[in-house]
Order: sequence, then structure tokens, then C-alpha cells
Amino acid sequence: SEEFEPEIDDISAVETLLVPATVSYYSPTGFFGSLSATLVNQDVERQGADEFVLFDGALGYRLPNRYGIVRLGIKNIADEDFNFRGLTFQRSPPRESDEGPLFTPERTIFVQMSLAF
Repeated sequence: SEEFEPEIDDISAVETLLVPATVSYYSPTGFFGSLSATLVNQDVERQGADEFVLFDGALGYRLPNRYGIVRLGIKNIADEDFNFRGLTFQRSPPRESDEGPLFTPERTIFVQMSLAF
């Protein structure tokens, strides 16, 4: 028996519910941290529904005299596997102004540095 894989053009309705929650701490010494959880429930017509929770976190330090910030972040801490249709899936081809993916499908660790002069 053959399985039917719908094309993107076959999708006419997508319902998405996002419920984010974040807890942050900022120390007077310049250190900060945050932990966020996002409940995602998405129903894609002809492809089914998926519900999952993603956890992201970050630790960082604000440089003295507000010269910048150094931050270590982790997206999708639990390495949750999920199916999610981005908000721009119906655009063909995607525009350069379209943002990257809303959620990362695998654990991603990054370092970010912002400097102000």
C-alpha cells in the first residue's frame, strides 16, 4: 500500500496556538539568566496535529559601563523532535526579509556578543 504525502499546495488551513512563558534574573553585578518554555499546538489540514513544549535558556554578562553583552544560549534544550509548519510556508520562493525558523528542530548552542561604543 502506498502512503500519500500531501504537497504544500494541498494545505489550505493551519491553526497554531503558541503559549510562551519566560523567567529571567538580572544581577546588579552584570550577570543574567533566563529560562523559557513554549507550548506549541498546531493542526495542519490533511497532515494532522502536533503538540510539544520547547525549553530555551541563556546565561550572560553585561559588560561594565554598558559596553555590551556576552550571552551563551541553548535553544530546544531537551532536543525535542517535532513537526511544525513555519509561518511563511505558503510563500514560494521565500523572501529575503522572511525571518529564520521560529523553532529549531534540534538542540542548538550559540554564543552572542553585542558591543556598544
